[in-house]
Amino acid sequence: MATTMCGKCGKRSFEIVEISPAQGRYKHNVIQCSACGTPIGITNFQNLGTLIDQQDTKISFLIAQTEKIESLLSEVLTHLRRQ
Repeated sequence: MATTMCGKCGKRSFEIVEISPAQGRYKHNVIQCSACGTPIGITNFQNLGTLIDQQDTKISFLIAQTEKIESLLSEVLTHLRRQ
């Protein structure tokens, strides 16, 4: 089985390091050789799947609240029309 090797020093040990690029809006994780620091890849700092799930939960809550408000407004309108 093949294993990843650093293209610069040939070592096979890697680490993840958090970076904040100058002029950048978001942090990133760099996968780099733990011996010489040569970067071999970059990933998002935050897990995007988790962020999407959190947004989905918030949107579902807002939809439920909106439906409650619509129902209450409908009741108010019904009472106002009776008068």
